[in-house]
Amino acid sequence: MKNGTSITAYALTKDQLELKYFHYYASHIGAEIWIALFGVTAIVGLFMSMRYKATYMYILPFCAAIEAAGYGTRLQSAENPELTPFIVSTLFILLAPIFLALINYTTVGKLIESTGRRIGCINPSSISYWFFASDFAGLIIQGIGGSVLASATTQATFDLGANIILAGLSIQIFFFSVFTFMMFQSAYSSTFNLYARDDLKTAFNVLFSTTILIYVRNLFRLIEYASGHTSYITTHEWCFFTFESAPMFLVCLAYCIWPFGATLPDEFLKTYSSSKVQVISIQTSETEADEMDKRPIEAQV
Repeated sequence: MKNGTSITAYALTKDQLELKYFHYYASHIGAEIWIALFGVTAIVGLFMSMRYKATYMYILPFCAAIEAAGYGTRLQSAENPELTPFIVSTLFILLAPIFLALINYTTVGKLIESTGRRIGCINPSSISYWFFASDFAGLIIQGIGGSVLASATTQATFDLGANIILAGLSIQIFFFSVFTFMMFQSAYSSTFNLYARDDLKTAFNVLFSTTILIYVRNLFRLIEYASGHTSYITTHEWCFFTFESAPMFLVCLAYCIWPFGATLPDEFLKTYSSSKVQVISIQTSETEADEMDKRPIEAQV
């Protein structure tokens, strides 16, 4: 059977399913293409991060390199099916989107912090930590579920592992939905209305598009595990390439073309801090001046 051609779960024995892991014959050419694409974005992302000196944007080349490594081990697993490269590939491909989302978490946190306000009880400076921690917790739960699946010998154990993975994915989607709400609130609510600023429109457009792409990818993963290992979406590789690989590449590509270091320069982030310092210094000077004016009067009395 040719690379990329799907097969049903019933066309394989249990040993063959454990050997192939993918539930289809994985395309070697497809993996090689994604290795090349993510490798290029890793190099370009590193150059853009160095050029615009946005420290947190170094996450981009790191994630693109992880994606390339993930598809490299996927290719290795497809050519010589073994459990270790398959697990490494799955881990890398699951890990990269979490760090890519951290770029958006950090950017929105900086935008909200620049206004001197907050959304709810969350400190803007800690937005990235809270949502990254929730993503990582979801990943750990998925890892536990994956280990249960790998060692499953009965249908009940298999279902247990799948349900644990679904719980981890649900946690990720829930907190990502909360973040998406905060992002749109910072852009359009009367409290912030940051999208009204012409110098922030490009940055917000990148935030909107990349957040939607990550959301699509997360929903695909949820549907994939919820539908079972014999479903159409699980047994056809084009679904994986379309809803996992492509969205993550487009996210990396958007960061390369419109890096936040250029669309949201450090000068903007320092604007509020500088004005705040100026206000404080002016108020302090006025207070000291008032005290100086009062001292002669008090002395005369």
